Amino acid sequence: MTSSLLTTLTSPNGHPVKQPLLLFTNNEWRSAKSGESIAIVSPINEEEIVKVHAAGAQDVDDSAQTARTTLRGPRSSTGV
Repeated sequence: MTSSLLTTLTSPNGHPVKQPLLLFTNNEWRSAKSGESIAIVSPINEEEIVKVHAAGAQDVDDSAQTARTTLRGPRSSTGV
C-alpha cells in the first residue's frame, strides 16, 4: 500500500511496517515545500524501496524557527 502520506514495507523478518513518507516538524507531518523526494535504495540489491519527501532549505528554516520559538517559550529557563 502506498499513498502520498504512508506506505507499508515488509521488514526482513516478514512483518509489515507502516512508513511515513512526509517530513515531521512542529509536531505534524508535512509535505516538502519544494515537492522534491529522495529515493531510499536497498543496500542488498540497489533497488529502490520507496521515495520520501526531501527537506529543502525552506523546510529546514521553518523547523529551525519552530525550535527557536519553542526554546524561547514560557517554560524556557535556558535564556536562549
